[in-house]
Amino acid sequence: DSSNDRDIQIQTTYSRYKVTLSRSGTIPYDKPIQAELYVIGYKKQSDEFVLLSKTVKKFTFDQGDVEDKFIFTSNQTTTRSVQGGNDQGTKYFGNLVVLVDYKGGVFNAKGTRSKMEEHTAFIRKLTAGAIVTKADLASAMNEAE
Repeated sequence: DSSNDRDIQIQTTYSRYKVTLSRSGTIPYDKPIQAELYVIGYKKQSDEFVLLSKTVKKFTFDQGDVEDKFIFTSNQTTTRSVQGGNDQGTKYFGNLVVLVDYKGGVFNAKGTRSKMEEHTAFIRKLTAGAIVTKADLASAMNEAE
């Protein structure tokens, strides 16, 4: 039935995210640091989050191109959205950067949304492609308490 025909557009976006870490302290630190970048998407129709990319890099501040800075790029992420009668697909939601010392302890976490920082321990356990519901997040918060 031609009256039910609709134009539907599928948009695929390929992205990489660049992070610049700057050392602000004056005390020399030559131990390795692990930088972790988590890129998170949101599926509106199913009300779920998805880990689009997990990038882990080890570095020391003296190895960068610019003194006291380390720049790295995420793995490629792919998002797809379907536009027509109702929006579907996955959209970029935000990212979380976690810094881990040489002993494995998290010493800094910064998210584009404050709730991401609250869920740092949970997010770090995920693998790329993992789907997370709001119930999963609530359960993780209850376990942490």
